[in-house]
Amino acid sequence: MPRATSIGMRDDTPPRWRSDKLTKDARNSLETWDPIPVDKRDSREVIQAAGDAYFNRFANASFVVPFGTPCARLEGGAYTDPRAYGNNTCGLGLPSTIKVTNRRYVVDEEMGAVAIYLGFPGLDRSVAEKPMPDSHFFRVESGKIRYIHTVTTCEHAGCGMNGTGIPPA
Repeated sequence: MPRATSIGMRDDTPPRWRSDKLTKDARNSLETWDPIPVDKRDSREVIQAAGDAYFNRFANASFVVPFGTPCARLEGGAYTDPRAYGNNTCGLGLPSTIKVTNRRYVVDEEMGAVAIYLGFPGLDRSVAEKPMPDSHFFRVESGKIRYIHTVTTCEHAGCGMNGTGIPPA
C-alpha cells in the first residue's frame, strides 16, 4: 500500500477564477462518480498517466490525450458542455506553449480519479510570471478521461481577465 510522503494545503479562498458553487453543484449532478467495479479498475499508473497526458499536451499540440466520450471539463463554474449534450469538450481551448511542472498527485483507483496539484504558469494575467495554485481532478474510465474539474486561485479577481483587467500598480 502506498504511503503519504508529504502533506500540502491549498488555500482556496477568493479570489478564484470563475468559481460558483451553485453552478458546480448543478454540473456535478450531471456526472457519474460511482466507484468503478473491481474488475474494470485501472491501475494507479494508468490513471496518473491520463492526467499527465492532459498537461503534457499543454506544451505540445501533437501530444495525444486519452479523452473518453463524452468528456466534459468544469472550470470553476464554467462547463465546457453547457447544454450537457454529451459532447467531447475536454480538449476545447487547450494551450500549446505552457510547461506545467511541479505536479503532485493523489490517486484513487476505486473512483478512477487523480487529483493533480501544481503551479499553473501564466494563468493570472496580472502576475503572468508567477504560477498560480491550481488543482485538476480527473475521472478516468478504461484509461480514458471522462471528467475534468479545475480549481484555480489567483491573486486578483478574474485572474486579470474576464473584464477585470490588470490591476494598477
